[in-house]
Amino acid sequence: NNNFNNNNHNNNNFNNNNAAHNQAPPAAANARAQRAADRANLVRQVFKLCDVDNSGRLNEKEMKLFAEGTGFEGEDSEWSEEYHRLCGDTNSHPAEGIDEETLAKLIDDQSDDGCYCSNEELQGVIKELEERRNTMPAQPKAGPTPGQTTRPRKELIARVFELCDRDADGFLNEADMLLFATESGFDGTREEWAEEFVCLCQDSGADPSSGLPMATFQRLVEDDSDQGQYCSDDELKTMIDALQKLPTPPLETRPAPPPTVERATPPLPSPPQALQAPSPVVAPLWELTREGLIDRLFDHLGGASTGFLNCDQTKPFAMHTGFEGPDEEWIAEFDELCRENGCSGTGISRSVFHRLVNDDSDNGIYCNDADIRSLVESLPRIVVVEQATAPATEAEAAEEAQEDRHAAAAAAAATAAET
Repeated sequence: NNNFNNNNHNNNNFNNNNAAHNQAPPAAANARAQRAADRANLVRQVFKLCDVDNSGRLNEKEMKLFAEGTGFEGEDSEWSEEYHRLCGDTNSHPAEGIDEETLAKLIDDQSDDGCYCSNEELQGVIKELEERRNTMPAQPKAGPTPGQTTRPRKELIARVFELCDRDADGFLNEADMLLFATESGFDGTREEWAEEFVCLCQDSGADPSSGLPMATFQRLVEDDSDQGQYCSDDELKTMIDALQKLPTPPLETRPAPPPTVERATPPLPSPPQALQAPSPVVAPLWELTREGLIDRLFDHLGGASTGFLNCDQTKPFAMHTGFEGPDEEWIAEFDELCRENGCSGTGISRSVFHRLVNDDSDNGIYCNDADIRSLVESLPRIVVVEQATAPATEAEAAEEAQEDRHAAAAAAAATAAET
């Protein structure tokens, strides 16, 4: 059925030699210019008839109108695949669509990658599109493209983004986007949404581990194709009203802004630690997002005071996630973990801890949400007791901590060798 890209027309042979062209009288040159102008006008008419939303670009549905006018008879799924291939070949973003210049190049391209049409064929396409438009019900005008977004609409989208960004990190993660999806009509399970979110990130070029930035979210809301999630202004306003009724997440679920460099202030070496029952929490664990759960676990293990987790603080976490070796093995494992993740002698930072817990490869320490809740509930909360004096310099603190770990490992190895 799909003859869209394989129209093997018996095209006119333009094999006139250059000399004949150079010797052509002005009348012939004028005739050629007129033919080019007529063809450009035909292409422009085709584009305008297909551009139903007057956005200046043809999205997936609008390009299908042109494709059907030139012989395409496949299913929507087949066309979706073909449309994305076309966008890839022409360096066009599928969410933004194909502009008039790109369509003109496709129509003039006589190769298998093009969609060549003669002037007579273009006239037939125009006639068919005009007939379809006259019989079709009035189409709701789609919103402007990202580059044309008006200020009021842009502010509505920004407000929805802000209300969904529960951890205030500038990205909409899986849990954040579930709020938007639910208000948009999604009624599946969390597992189904997890798969949908990964596909959404892949289609939009976003990293699933961090989520969608504002620009990507705006493009998604403005996209009325099957790959987008277009919302009218009224829908955005209704969504804002619903999201504003949700309880504000506690501040402790919002991670601190990531530092531009690794934190330089070292913790006090080998601080004494006291174990106590978990202190009351601001919000129950089941209300926290995944990022909030990881933050809670990081603080629970003792990272709240210094912003880092040392070897002793991370061992209970390691044992809960499968580590069964003695202390000297964990010391060596911890040092290797720090080296692989570029940590200094101060220990594992909050951002590195997030990355490790979200990493399901052999290099990570992945935990699902249920595991994290179980850890927080079962492990005693560690509170670091501040000392009165600090080491002389940051370098000395890092060096001393590193030496202590290496000395302990060496002593254990020597004892094992003697035995």
